[in-house]
Amino acid sequence: MTLENFINVSIFVAIDLAIVYVAYLIMGFLRMRKQKNEFAPLHEQLKVGQSVMLVSGIHGKIKTLNEDVATLEIADKVVIKVSRFAIHSINEV
Repeated sequence: MTLENFINVSIFVAIDLAIVYVAYLIMGFLRMRKQKNEFAPLHEQLKVGQSVMLVSGIHGKIKTLNEDVATLEIADKVVIKVSRFAIHSINEV
């Protein structure tokens, strides 16, 4: 293999890797946007007093709620502060 052939093959491999990397980034971006759109209605419906489940599986009742933070009571006199966007679902009581 000559030096010229080696350089051509290297360039071809580098271009292939760059195309795969860009495709991976685009797929990740689209997946994240789809997930955000799926959860947007849920986060708009949140109200104080609702029973919810977090992404981590913790269940609790919303005590306070603002744009970014929710305060949940997960047991008697046990209150945690979490990101509003960590709320995965509203539990039916």
